[in-house]
Amino acid sequence: DNVAPQINCPPNVVRDCDKNLLPTGTGTATATDNCDPAPAVSYSDISAGLMPCDGVVNRTWRVVDKCGNKSSCLQVIRIEDKTSPMIECPLSISIPASGCPVLVGNLQPGLVSDNCGTPTVSYVITGASSGFGPNDASGSNFNQGVSTVTYTATDFCGNKATCSFKVTVVCDAGGTSKLCGQAVLTCFSG
Repeated sequence: DNVAPQINCPPNVVRDCDKNLLPTGTGTATATDNCDPAPAVSYSDISAGLMPCDGVVNRTWRVVDKCGNKSSCLQVIRIEDKTSPMIECPLSISIPASGCPVLVGNLQPGLVSDNCGTPTVSYVITGASSGFGPNDASGSNFNQGVSTVTYTATDFCGNKATCSFKVTVVCDAGGTSKLCGQAVLTCFSG
């Protein structure tokens, strides 16, 4: 027998970065041979590109019959991350204070997640107060009035998600240190 077996590759596919990349999720090659009813099928992978954002797995399928005749084919599996992260903001709060600005703590987002890794978080404060930075806005000073805190979660591939909440400060409401809901306040004079 010097006739190579026939091999049929599964189709090329595009998969999200958190999906199964094994043949059970991307398809399996099939083979037939003129003398061997069950020729051995195997595969090997070579990865390229920027995983998990825009990667490629070149999967080479091989079949060998009992006489050592071989055939191969190539399946291309593109890996993408088009899914935005998830982020949940705390509830809006209203803060009575005897002096302004007030230092507000415990403003971190409740949930930050991504299907393919850990996203980074940044914040922007607009309105009566302003500011920006990495992580969360806890420990920021807030002026009298309504300020909006917007959190942005960014994953490794540049996908983004945002959420916002309001911090309302009412000065001259009495007290120098208060616990309001989740927020711990420290008031400054002047």
